[in-house]
Amino acid sequence: MSVINVLKHYVQKDAIEIAAQFTLITLLFAQVGNSFTRPFILLIAATGILLPQGYRQPQIWLALCFFTGFRVFYEWPMADNHAYLLALWCLTLSIACFSQSTGRILANNARILIGLIFLLASIQKISAPDYLDGTFFRYLFLADIRFEDFVVLFGNISYQDIDNARGVLKTEHFPITLWHYQFLDS
Repeated sequence: MSVINVLKHYVQKDAIEIAAQFTLITLLFAQVGNSFTRPFILLIAATGILLPQGYRQPQIWLALCFFTGFRVFYEWPMADNHAYLLALWCLTLSIACFSQSTGRILANNARILIGLIFLLASIQKISAPDYLDGTFFRYLFLADIRFEDFVVLFGNISYQDIDNARGVLKTEHFPITLWHYQFLDS
């Protein structure tokens, strides 16, 4: 089947089918959740993809909402903004599965979710003193391995300096939460 035919096939689908299937595929292939919620998220997402009309089952979306919401609760208050969005999106899909006007529900809630996420993220950033004074970024640039090359290239710091700083951050003199260790141990 050519790419053109696949695209034509997807254009004919309704909004909930496209949104739900792409969400399930994303949940299946992305590393969502921690070590004890990830297997459940993978199993439920696979079930939603494999069952005929599984993407339309509100129980699947409620279960995904529970496990993605648990992720937010477990990582509180350090959960990423996209974790909140994913839990709310799964809830929206479950509500849409119960309703007759799914397209309208998805469109309205998607707009509201995106607007609220940006609004709440902005409020959180403006109200956080460690974000405004740069402490958050200094910590993140040292602790998160995704920024190593950037920090070495633009920060006038070596890889050895970063490793030394991580060693200091891991000591008992600097209390850090389990969330921080995911970056330090990577």
